[in-house]
Amino acid sequence: CASMAKYYKDVSLQLEHTEDMMNSLLEWAKSELKINFGQDAVSNISKSLTQIEQELKTKINQKKLALICNGPANASINLPEPVLLIVLRNIIGNAIKFSFHGGKIVVNFTGGKISVEDEGKGMELEKINRLFKQSVNPGLGTAQESGFGVGMYLSYELVKKYGGTIQVQTKQNKPGCIFTLIAENH
Repeated sequence: CASMAKYYKDVSLQLEHTEDMMNSLLEWAKSELKINFGQDAVSNISKSLTQIEQELKTKINQKKLALICNGPANASINLPEPVLLIVLRNIIGNAIKFSFHGGKIVVNFTGGKISVEDEGKGMELEKINRLFKQSVNPGLGTAQESGFGVGMYLSYELVKKYGGTIQVQTKQNKPGCIFTLIAENH
């Protein structure tokens, strides 16, 4: 019993150290992301989604997921293309990670707004409230894929830099989440 107590204390200290290291990493990344891409940069949503789908094709196929994209080919969003790609890669990558085998991910978009809806395991309100905070939010996907939630924080900070936001909600009486990226065009 004494050896278990020592083990738990050691693990606790390691977790605290890891959290401190992650916070330092987040601060560094946040300062590095202050790249000036130009405030008026606009990206084509459909083109970016096609690129992300190609990059994530292997993971999509491994879980036999359907990725369905609905929106006009000329829809744009007021974000630089590198920023849009980082954010979409993170949101859709997480949707894949937390989706069940054979499910679907639906991406709806119009000018200035993109929503990504999955049929995955969903998220508790407590985790949603911490998601965009500078903290580690570890979780396991439906196939035991690991993650720390750092990508969502960085994505949120990037979008916020350009006057946009990311919102998340659980679905009423259904499995999954809806992530909405909003960066209205002027």
